[in-house]
Amino acid sequence: MINSNIATDTYIQLAIPSTDITTVLFNREFEHLSIFNIYNDCTYNDTLTALNKYLESSLLVACPTLNNYMIWLGDFNHHHPLWEMEDNCHLNSSEEAVQPLLNLLQDFNMDLMLPSGIPTYEIAAHNWTQPDNIWCSHYDINPIISCNTKPCIHPLNADHLPIIIIIKLPIARASPPPSRDFRIVDYKEFNTTLKTCLDHDSLAKLINSKAEFIKKVDKLTSIIQNTITTLIPLKKLSPFSKCWWTKDLTDLKKEKNHLSNKAHKFHDIADHPAIEEHKQVSQQFIKAIDKAASSHWIEWLENILPQQIYTANKYVINEPSDFSNT
Repeated sequence: MINSNIATDTYIQLAIPSTDITTVLFNREFEHLSIFNIYNDCTYNDTLTALNKYLESSLLVACPTLNNYMIWLGDFNHHHPLWEMEDNCHLNSSEEAVQPLLNLLQDFNMDLMLPSGIPTYEIAAHNWTQPDNIWCSHYDINPIISCNTKPCIHPLNADHLPIIIIIKLPIARASPPPSRDFRIVDYKEFNTTLKTCLDHDSLAKLINSKAEFIKKVDKLTSIIQNTITTLIPLKKLSPFSKCWWTKDLTDLKKEKNHLSNKAHKFHDIADHPAIEEHKQVSQQFIKAIDKAASSHWIEWLENILPQQIYTANKYVINEPSDFSNT
C-alpha cells in the first residue's frame, strides 16, 4: 500500500519470485531506495533463500547506483541475542535456522535499525518478543531518521505492534485535483441562484442552427459552472474515508489509542488494570464499528432508489479489482 499523494512515476515494483516478498524501488536522479517487505515462515527459510537468489542475480536492479540504499523489513520469525530481549533467551532460534539470515545480513552489509530489545509481537502466553525487524544498508550517512514501535496506534485484533520508520528521501508528490463538496449544498439556494442567472443571461429561445446550439450549450455550461464555483465549497476528499464513520467513533478511537499506549507501558505487569481497561475499550470499539457500518448499509439498502438497484447488484456479484476498496 503506497500513499496516493506520492507521484506514481517515482517508484516501481520489482518482480521477485516469491509470494512472501514485496519490493518497491523509489528512484531519484542520483539516489535510489529499495524497500523489501518480507515474511519468513518460522518453520523454514524458503523466503530468505528466494531473497538471496534474487540479490545475487539482480542486485543492480534493486541498487542501480552507488548512492542507494536497501531496507529489509517485516516478520523474520527468528530470535537471536543480537536483537532479542535477554529474558527471551530460551526462545533463541537454533544455529541452523538463524544462520541463513545472519549470512545474508553479513553478505549485504545490513545494519539493524530497530533497537534491540524492543518488543514487537505478543505471543499467546502474553510474553513480548521481537520477530519483526528493520535492516538498512550500511553507509556513513544513515537515511533512516527514526525507527520505533508505536503502541498507541496498535490495530484492533492484531498481535503485532506497528513500526513507524521515518526515512530521509525527498520524492515528488502527486497533486490531485480539488473537488467540491456537493453533500453540504443548500440546493434551494442553489436552484434559486441558478434560475436567476439563467433568466438574466440565457433566456430560453428557439434555436435555428448548429452554431446557435453550440453557443447556447457553452453559455449554459458556463452559467452552471460559475454557480457551482460560487456556492459549493472545495473539499479535499480522502480515498480512505468511510461514509459510515461518525464523531463518536473518532472519540472512541482516541480513547482506545491512549489506553493502548498506557497498557503497553505496563505490559510486564500481568494484572495491571490498564491492560484490562484497554481490552474492554477495544472490544467496545470493534462493536461500535460493526454497528455503525451495518446500520449505514442497511439504511442505504432500505431507502435505495430504483436506479441504484444496479449499483447494489454490482457490489454483490462483481469480483472486486481492488480488495482494499471493498
